[in-house]
Amino acid sequence: MNLSELSLSSWTGIVYRLQVLPSPIEALKDMEIDSRGMLEMIQLLRARGDLEDIQSTLDHPFQARIHGPKRQTRFSDGSIRVFYSAVELETARKEVLYHSLVYAISHSSPDRQVYYNEISCHFEGNTIIDLRPHLDSMPYLVKDMADGYEECNRIGQEAVAIDLDGLATPSARNQPNGSCAPIFKRSAITDPADEGVCVFSYDASSRTIEVERL
Repeated sequence: MNLSELSLSSWTGIVYRLQVLPSPIEALKDMEIDSRGMLEMIQLLRARGDLEDIQSTLDHPFQARIHGPKRQTRFSDGSIRVFYSAVELETARKEVLYHSLVYAISHSSPDRQVYYNEISCHFEGNTIIDLRPHLDSMPYLVKDMADGYEECNRIGQEAVAIDLDGLATPSARNQPNGSCAPIFKRSAITDPADEGVCVFSYDASSRTIEVERL
C-alpha cells in the first residue's frame, strides 16, 4: 500500500523519547539523590555545558551522520533523518528496552547499566498519515528488521517525498495499544522538557534487562 492512497490528517500533542545520559550520572544515584534532585542536577550540568543542551536532543536526530556507515532503522535506510518518539512514555521505554536487549545480547555485553533521560516535546503535525488502522494490511509495521524494515524504509522515503511532518504507527514493542510517532521535520517539534530519569540494568547471565525509574 502506498501512502498516496491514504488520507492526510493532523495531530498536535506531546510525544516522548529516551536520551542516553553519560556514565557520570551513575554517581548521582550512588549519592542517593532523589529523582527531583537528579533532574535539577542534570539541568545544572546542562547550564554549565557539561551535558548536551535539551534543545540539542531535538536537533541531534536530524543532523547528518558524519562518522561510520549509514545505519538502517525502521523508517530509514540511513539516507533520511527520523526523530523516533512515542505517544506514551511507557511505549518509549519499551521500544528502547527491546533494542537495548538486542544490542547487549548480540555484542555479548557484560553486566552493565545505562542511564536515560526521559524527554517530552510538543509535536505540531499538520500533515501526518495515521497507519494504525492499517496494521492488518501492513503487518511489516511491527515486524523485526529482517521481515519488516525494507517495506518500512520505503514508507519513510515516500513520507519525506510527499512532505509529511510525521506518521502515527502502531508500536512493535507495546502492543496492542502503544503508538509511535516517527517525525521527519525538525520544525514540527518544540518545547522539550525533562520528564525523569531511568536506568536499564543488563544481567548477562539471564540475558534480561531490569528497568528502574529513579
